[in-house]
Amino acid sequence: MLNDSQKRIKTLALIHEKMYQSKDLTGTDLGEYLKTLVAELLSSMTTPDRQITIDYDLCYLEMNIETVTPCGLIVNELVINALEHAFPNGRSGNIYLGLTQTNDQIVLTVRDDGVGFAPGIDYQNSESMGWQLICLFVEQLEAKLEVNHELGTAVKLVFSELNYHRRI
Repeated sequence: MLNDSQKRIKTLALIHEKMYQSKDLTGTDLGEYLKTLVAELLSSMTTPDRQITIDYDLCYLEMNIETVTPCGLIVNELVINALEHAFPNGRSGNIYLGLTQTNDQIVLTVRDDGVGFAPGIDYQNSESMGWQLICLFVEQLEAKLEVNHELGTAVKLVFSELNYHRRI
């Protein structure tokens, strides 16, 4: 549990680091951020004898911190789940991370070709801290969540950028 909390804190730190590197502190490229995050998770959670390949299809999408933060935390949880559970016994596999935008709709996809969910698992009522956090952040994003576990696990989020009004 402590290790998982450490990974979540690193995710938040990476968000802030990317924000401070941006030109005007109001936004960061969500695609580049997610690529950096997943690469860091992969390097910290895999060994040379375990072959996990990441396939990225990420558009450039400058977003505010209110949107980047929950997206980063969702992807963090999904990739950790894939690395810990989708490929048991040192099995090799593939993870796909996609980010597209059409008009004001953003589609974020995380998919693996692992073993998938056990039959009867209800992710929305899971006791798993990771899935509870995913559902919480999906709600925060006001996103539509689709989970398919026929061939591995595929999670798709459809949402718009959050725009909170600032009070002075």
